[in-house]
Formats: sequence, structure tokens, C-alpha cells
Amino acid sequence: MNQPATVTFRVPDSLVVAREALARRAGGAILTVKHTGIQSHAKSDGSPVTAADLASNALILEGLTELLPHVPVLSEEG
Repeated sequence: MNQPATVTFRVPDSLVVAREALARRAGGAILTVKHTGIQSHAKSDGSPVTAADLASNALILEGLTELLPHVPVLSEEG
């Protein structure tokens, strides 16, 4: 039986570091909202969304667009 070919991708270290920093900034935005009290409202599909969701989503979208301008980004809140 033939085994499928293995493909390995190497992510540049600088990109890993940049994504980690972006995740930390988004986490900071979530904690800021948490300390002020989290309230949610319903999206059009009835699922909840908070200011923390929206703030972290905005930071992540902006950061990924800056890091990888030619890669489309999909997000739950976007």
C-alpha cells in the first residue's frame, strides 16, 4: 500500500514571534474588558458576543493583515 507523501512547512521564527506577540496583545484586550465587567448581546444568529470578543478580534485581524497582507483572514466576529 502506498503511503501519502509527507509535506513539511517551516514557519519562519520571526513570524512565530510576531504571532505570539499578537496573541498576547489580544489577551490583554480581553483582560481589560474583563476588569470592567463583561456583558454580552446576541448576534443575528442568537449566539452571544462581548466587547472582549470584538476587541480581540479587531486586534487579531489588524495584526494578521499587517503580518500577512496577501493571506485572506476569516474570523468568527469578522
